[in-house]
Amino acid sequence: MSSPDTPPKHPPAMDGSAWIPSLFDSDDGNGTDMIPPNDPRNFRFSPMYLGQEVVISFSLGALSFLLFCFLRPRWSGIYAARVKSTTIAAKLPALPDTLFSWILTLWRITDEQILDSAGLDAFVFLGFFKMSVKFLAVAAFIGMAVVAPVKSHFTGTWQNIDKPNSTSPDDGSDSDMFQFYTSTTLGAQSFKGHKDVSLEKEKAYLWMYAVFVYLFSALAAYFLIDQNKRFISIRQSYLGSQSTVTDRTIKLSGIPRELRSEEAITKLFHDLKLGAVESVTICRKWKEVDQLMEERMKVMRKLEECYSVWKGREKGRVVRRDLETLPLVQPDPSVIPRRRSDSTAPLLSADSATTATDLEASVNTNRRRTNQRPRIKLGLWSLFGKAVDAIDHYTAHLHRLDSRIAAARSRAYPATPLAFVTFTKVSSAQVAAQSVLDGNPLRLHASLAPAPGDVAWSNTYLSRRERLVRNWSITLLIAFFVVFWVFPVSGIATLLNEKTLRKFFPAVADLLDGSRVGSALVQGFLPTLAFTIFNGLVPFFFDWVSGMQGYISAGDVELAVISKHYFFLFFNFFLVFTVAGTASNFYAIAKDTTKFAYLLAQSLPNLGPFYVNFIVLQGIGMFPFRLLEFGSVALFPIYKIGCKTPRDLNELKQPPTFNYGFFLPQPILILVISLVYSIMNPLVLVFALIYFILGLMVYKYQLLYAMDHPQHSTGKAISLIFSRVVIGMILFQVTMIGILLLQGAFTISVLLLPAPVATLIMAYNVHKTFYPQTNYIALRSIQENIQHEHHLRRRRSRTLDEERESGQEYVHPHLRGDLEGVWVARGRVAYHDLDNEDEGHAQ
Repeated sequence: MSSPDTPPKHPPAMDGSAWIPSLFDSDDGNGTDMIPPNDPRNFRFSPMYLGQEVVISFSLGALSFLLFCFLRPRWSGIYAARVKSTTIAAKLPALPDTLFSWILTLWRITDEQILDSAGLDAFVFLGFFKMSVKFLAVAAFIGMAVVAPVKSHFTGTWQNIDKPNSTSPDDGSDSDMFQFYTSTTLGAQSFKGHKDVSLEKEKAYLWMYAVFVYLFSALAAYFLIDQNKRFISIRQSYLGSQSTVTDRTIKLSGIPRELRSEEAITKLFHDLKLGAVESVTICRKWKEVDQLMEERMKVMRKLEECYSVWKGREKGRVVRRDLETLPLVQPDPSVIPRRRSDSTAPLLSADSATTATDLEASVNTNRRRTNQRPRIKLGLWSLFGKAVDAIDHYTAHLHRLDSRIAAARSRAYPATPLAFVTFTKVSSAQVAAQSVLDGNPLRLHASLAPAPGDVAWSNTYLSRRERLVRNWSITLLIAFFVVFWVFPVSGIATLLNEKTLRKFFPAVADLLDGSRVGSALVQGFLPTLAFTIFNGLVPFFFDWVSGMQGYISAGDVELAVISKHYFFLFFNFFLVFTVAGTASNFYAIAKDTTKFAYLLAQSLPNLGPFYVNFIVLQGIGMFPFRLLEFGSVALFPIYKIGCKTPRDLNELKQPPTFNYGFFLPQPILILVISLVYSIMNPLVLVFALIYFILGLMVYKYQLLYAMDHPQHSTGKAISLIFSRVVIGMILFQVTMIGILLLQGAFTISVLLLPAPVATLIMAYNVHKTFYPQTNYIALRSIQENIQHEHHLRRRRSRTLDEERESGQEYVHPHLRGDLEGVWVARGRVAYHDLDNEDEGHAQ
């Protein structure tokens, strides 16, 4: 049995194969826990690691920022895409074209301007960053000015108060200043019964941490509640001053068969005296129409490509997928004439192309050019069978589809238990959405409807059973994905360890032995970069599976992505990486669950420098890099080469979509990490403050000027933010209780037990008090035909929601309206009438 002052034994250096027999054995046989040599918790951090991380991140960030400042006025089509494509963003102040003066203009944009141009969702997102900056500014000041100096005063050293548990021997190579700020303020002792002879002397020192647990928890709760109160006030004022079709509509589900008609539902609400109904849309099984419209779009795209190929050949060149085959001026979708639903209407608009009849006549009078027109084979994979004229083939196919669509639109389809009910007044919809309409808990559920443009109509006719199967299947798939994602992530962390590197790449390991900078790069910078790359791929998967889960609106899908993405980060990147380190420890924890608390208390302090490096890279390095929109810029030439039709070019020039599910979870996690380490490692608070300041400016620019957010959920993400931060507060309190218990400070730990209980009570009361106002519009806030004298915003124009929803209604877009016409090139390669082609007269 080792003495209490002996550090935990680690196995001697061995290669990976020697470690395999003891892969699932966490005990060395002497009662001492062993950590695998390739465990990320076994990394040795030095001031060089942090210094090199800062240098690399600052170099990357500074270069990216300067490059962005240089390219921004020159590539306005990319970096001001939202301003150029929407009239809503035109309300924003124009940013100067000079190198740095735009920053001040961006900083001065007020919350009112954010609401006017980007809506409540952007206000909540940026408001979270502002709240985090306020909290971290206060917490970082307290941590660096009080917590760290008091630690030094009571311990008499810059190093850990618990030297016996230090994972790295004191070889004198680390500077005292680095140890002062980055070493753990509370070490974790073994469960085996450690007794520190100086514990009585340090009790006064440990009492300080109980005070700061309560102080930081109170600060976090204060800023959370204050932000919620401010959001509710602005939300009620903003939504109460408008009257959109969304505000007047409810989604009614669980409709019994006898009520599945417009007349029956209208009579229902009239009898309940909930207000006058303006319209009712019963969702029906429109799958046939949706499939036909999807097929029509595919055929239309092929026909447009055939025209581009044909016109390229007419000019005497081989058609390549570049701007040679694109129009000088793209057609505007809003002004392109659309087809009538009648199957005899012309396929091509008169001012952009000839009609199908004219086309056939032109072909008959110009047989000499027939061999120049593109041809396809009708057999398998278009490789076999008879070769026919492609334009004629797809034109005829489009005619047949138009006839089938016209017939499908006129059919009657079975009704589903879902409907959208629009009232004449906003107040009627708000009251109905909060009412219990039926005594049967499975019938007549009313809730606020999503905006008409956000409705996923293909999901409205899913049956209850199909929706349930999808939900459970995808939930199990995500659970499987989250758990097994540990293996590739831990594998990356393992390969980046110097010992494992020596086994697989001995030459590289020998090179690192002679270079402290290289060693710091491998163990300090590359692990955080690897996690950044891996975690950057995950949101795309969650967005894909959430879209198949059966949600009714795009806003619901986005909220689901936020939840899934955050759960993944919190579970894999924080809990699993912290407690288990690598997959080799999973089995040991499953075999003895009592080791979970021990590993948590032991690993959290030791991984403080890793999380500091991670926040430094994400804040100083990645935020300026994100301004460049490197992915969009790098892929733009590739996509441009692939553009072959005006439609392709128009889609390419649309601003990229800002998805909160991609960008919100990581800042929430970093705030939670900062709170957890606020006492153990105050330096985390400083770099987290820098992270949120930079993030506020970067996301403010992208949301207002560069990217678009088409769906809107009226700020419902604030509830997700609140609940996740509250969980982080409880984790912070429980962790501190555990660490103090391991230090032998039983009395202090007991005094901290009320903290998580008080946090849960606070969260319950806030949810109960604030939930109705964060989801509904109060009746007193509704302003119909009057101006509220205490309105926070002076209305000079319509709100963002009113502009977005102008002219919209709850009707499936595939059921009415003109069928879209074919887009053909204009200008230099415009479609020529074949009769006038020799004269070169362009239409």
